[in-house]
Amino acid sequence: MDFEPRPRVLSFQSVQSSTDEDGGYSGSGRRTSEAGSTTSSRRISINPQGPRRASKLAAYISPYRHWKNLSDTAREKSEKAGQEEDKKPEVENTYRTEPKRKFPEREVKEIIQNSLEAMLGELTYNATECGFLTKLLSSRIMEQVKSLSIERYKLVCLVNVGSKHDQGLRVASRCLWNAEFDTHVSANIENGTLFAVATVYGVYFE
Repeated sequence: MDFEPRPRVLSFQSVQSSTDEDGGYSGSGRRTSEAGSTTSSRRISINPQGPRRASKLAAYISPYRHWKNLSDTAREKSEKAGQEEDKKPEVENTYRTEPKRKFPEREVKEIIQNSLEAMLGELTYNATECGFLTKLLSSRIMEQVKSLSIERYKLVCLVNVGSKHDQGLRVASRCLWNAEFDTHVSANIENGTLFAVATVYGVYFE
């Protein structure tokens, strides 16, 4: 059977759709392009390419915040220091039942005697001054005895100063210690108005 070609009729809608596909000349296409250009221009205005300046308010730090930052930093440092101390190795005590060097009694006696004579040899008794001198003498004797570098000995120094009026006086002490290594040294001085007795105790520390 022979078919005769039917004539094709173009409508306005088909022409409009074809023109949209070809070049985008329709009204809707123009609106789309215009909307796209408007949106792009707005985006450029909202997000400028140049660097933005920081405001003065952003750079301001309140005193409370500054104090809090300092306290947090100090707390972190203390915690780190505490952790480092905890990591230090523990060393056991070294016990030594006998001293390598015994207490030098002769040298200590010379120190006590020289100190008493230097400060009280020609002094007239005065209750106010002698109260201060007993503390000064005790500290000075202790410093000189410590300079002897006596290992493992605990030192105690006592100084007594009183007025002299033809009275009798006896200074006594009682201690619980090891009589083999622990000891004491005493020296005294007197003049027309006063007397002084100084004692240094050396207790061995095992």
